[in-house]
Amino acid sequence: WTARRAYRLIVPSQYLKTVVERWGVPPERIEVVINAIEPLKAVVHREELRQSLGVSGKTVILCVGRAVPWKGVGELISLWKRVPKSHLLVVAGEGPELENWKRLADVESVSERVRFLGRTDRVVTVRWFNAADACALNSGYEGWSHVVAEAISLGVPCLVSDKGGNPETRAMYGELVKVLPYKDETVWVEALSKVNPLVEARAGVASWGFEDMKRSALEVLKETSGERQA
Repeated sequence: WTARRAYRLIVPSQYLKTVVERWGVPPERIEVVINAIEPLKAVVHREELRQSLGVSGKTVILCVGRAVPWKGVGELISLWKRVPKSHLLVVAGEGPELENWKRLADVESVSERVRFLGRTDRVVTVRWFNAADACALNSGYEGWSHVVAEAISLGVPCLVSDKGGNPETRAMYGELVKVLPYKDETVWVEALSKVNPLVEARAGVASWGFEDMKRSALEVLKETSGERQA
């Protein structure tokens, strides 16, 4: 009701624009302004960090997010015995599904290859981003993934589902993002199996920062103000 009566709306992705359109809002009244992220700081000695975290010699696949069903971590755990034994799945975040995921790892006999961090502060999370060889986002819904943007700021490649706003990250960040069919286990196993340890940190990609977001939002506001005054 509110959206249909707004003169102009701002959303953070093309996908969410299509959602708002389905509410009955004309597309010409909807503007996309991507949310800003703060680029993550790279560590100087990555291998020392990995040794301190106990993951030296492992291929670390990191999942960061709330433990809810649509994040798709359960599906990753179910297929984990089909990826190389050197692969370690690291899950950062808490939520209602966390205990279910832990039990599933036991049932699937992969508990030694899945590490649950639970709730982590930003310092710890950034350490794991630096230690990761890839990030996985097997989600059934995403408006716009800040996790992908943060990983890319360190040059960490990402595997994402083709749901929600995930494919848009490929358009923005190129080859560092691989878009995979949601719940297609065969494709995910193949892609995960091809992830190789990063010998050293890759060059990060410039992220969409606060100044970029502010500039775009101000352009929308100025344009809207001019239209209203006219």
